[in-house]
Amino acid sequence: MNLHGCRAYRKSVDLVTEAAVWVRNLPRGYGWLADQVRRAAGSIPLNIAEGLGRPSRAERRRFFEIAIGSTHELTACLEVGHRLGFLPETRFAKLWDSCDHVTRMLGKLIASG
Repeated sequence: MNLHGCRAYRKSVDLVTEAAVWVRNLPRGYGWLADQVRRAAGSIPLNIAEGLGRPSRAERRRFFEIAIGSTHELTACLEVGHRLGFLPETRFAKLWDSCDHVTRMLGKLIASG
């Protein structure tokens, strides 16, 4: 299986990296947010990979839908971080756009079967 041939997978791994860099600088006392960001971001490529390895369309769809849910969870974390003043507007917009892009790619994977 060639995961690197899947654009949604590659983009989601980039998103994990970008999110991890951001949460390294969160102030003390916000470990809960960092943990949630790491879990949500990490779940995206893991579910894409698992979906790509499933033999049936229904199983693939289920894992891609879970990945979309994790992407939405990550965007909620980004919103919280932004509103608390921990995520500057430019970085927030870049991460938000990356989440949106991954979500759209996953939608296309679901639609294509």
